[in-house]
Amino acid sequence: EPGEMAPIEVDFEALRKVNPDVIGWIYCPDTVINYPVMHGETNDTYLHHSYDGTYNASGSIFEDARNGRGFVDPVSILYGHHMASGAMFATLDLWQAVDYFYEHPVMWLLTPTRDYKVELCSAYNT
Repeated sequence: EPGEMAPIEVDFEALRKVNPDVIGWIYCPDTVINYPVMHGETNDTYLHHSYDGTYNASGSIFEDARNGRGFVDPVSILYGHHMASGAMFATLDLWQAVDYFYEHPVMWLLTPTRDYKVELCSAYNT
């Protein structure tokens, strides 16, 4: 819907004071997906580091380092761990159930310049 507002607000100025590698925020209502999105020098940069740069086994959600920084490519790839605790992207498995898919049809990708409503159309494991 044109002009639809994201259901959350993100203070990118404050986040970028902590770490300028913050390029966005991914959020899905009524799920655990509510995380900053990072872009590191390599795909190892945020594999085991949180957005503030500290070591964290869960790592961060991050854009593929081969993508242009900040969702400028026609396709951007996001990575996140499938944590046994259910954190990060572990819950993506739930979208394989048709009922869950229809109950959670959108995610939001917020950036410092624009918010995107992402209408989900497919789910699969690779």
